Amino acid sequence: KTQESIGINLDKVLDNPGGAHDLILKEGDVISIPQEMQTVRVRGEVLYPSTIRYSKDLKLRDFVSNAGGFTDNALRRKSYVIYPNGSAEKSASFFGIKNYPSVLPGSEIIIPSRPEKRKLTPGEITSIAIGLATLGNLIINITR
Repeated sequence: KTQESIGINLDKVLDNPGGAHDLILKEGDVISIPQEMQTVRVRGEVLYPSTIRYSKDLKLRDFVSNAGGFTDNALRRKSYVIYPNGSAEKSASFFGIKNYPSVLPGSEIIIPSRPEKRKLTPGEITSIAIGLATLGNLIINITR
């Protein structure tokens, strides 16, 4: 049997039973309340993946800096935070302004890597060139 975490806000559930934040449990479901940790784990495309002591004054970029900073292969705009309750929030950008998610004690910051760029093979380049030449020839013949 596979196990899957579902992030909930237990305070909201307890404040309003049967409300929008409530979750119906089935037989075999387990509620796990993790202890509050005083650290934040940073992993992925950082120079020194590590666990850093939490401070409310630090933002996501500060935690990444404390882990050595981003690697050259980091996909910064896709970084995200996994919260202790199992939910996650990704970075967002609006007109070039980056908005990084907040970090809570016990969170885990993930910096994904850029996908590897595949170079075109000589055969693919030849096929594209022939296709463009044929298209150009077709356009010239149509416009005559």
